[in-house]
Amino acid sequence: MSSQTGGIGGVFRDSQGQWIIGFQGNICSNSPLHSELQALQQGLVVALNRQLVPLEIETECPDLIKAINVGNTSHNTLVNNCRRLMLQEKMLFLKHNFRQANGVAHVLTKEVLKKSKPFSVYRFVNPRVMFWIY
Repeated sequence: MSSQTGGIGGVFRDSQGQWIIGFQGNICSNSPLHSELQALQQGLVVALNRQLVPLEIETECPDLIKAINVGNTSHNTLVNNCRRLMLQEKMLFLKHNFRQANGVAHVLTKEVLKKSKPFSVYRFVNPRVMFWIY
């Protein structure tokens, strides 16, 4: 499989749904699952570095949940890295969410694709995602 340039984005919210922190970055990916795994891995690193626990992860990608639960031979190293990071978290849940509820992550991903940008973490709401938050 050939790699293509892509983007990742994610957001952390508190138990009331309020923005805590967001992230985005450019990646090289060979499949949608590969992109989702990279987003999960980067999000877990941010969560660990910022001590954002307990953590509940929502994804619209059932293949991501399946890969974490039962493995994936094409992306075994990345799956194992995510599993290792997840074990470091306390009270971690990975569950399915519908695309409509994941609008902020999609806006962050689309924004990073418009320009080559290194990995960024936002402590404050990125103005380009305000529509999706409020």
